[in-house]
Amino acid sequence: MVNTLTNADNHKDGTTISPNDSTVTSIKQLPDELLVHIFSFLQAFDLLEVELTCHQWKNLANDETLWKDLCRKHFEKCWVDEKPYKESYFAAHRTKRRYEKTMAFLGSLKKVERNFELGIYMGIGLP
Repeated sequence: MVNTLTNADNHKDGTTISPNDSTVTSIKQLPDELLVHIFSFLQAFDLLEVELTCHQWKNLANDETLWKDLCRKHFEKCWVDEKPYKESYFAAHRTKRRYEKTMAFLGSLKKVERNFELGIYMGIGLP
């Protein structure tokens, strides 16, 4: 059905192709289902950028199946089985980032504790 994408100047009137047409002259002419399929290859923050393109793409980028798939892809135990999945995705993302930062901080504390036990900090800055 879709053979080529060429310059959109040929169809400034906003006409769309029918399923029988063999040439797409603008990405705006692609069916919503195909655009959602293309969007399914994007990461979450890329979808946020896509939303800024136009109203149609904003609506398509907010498709629940896109966000549900992202939740399942990025979070092993997907406790985010609640709609809207987009909000659930970012809540899970924030929780994961907090966990990672906490673990990094605790790792740093372990290094400090180990160095203190080895006497590396002994006498430094002490009265």
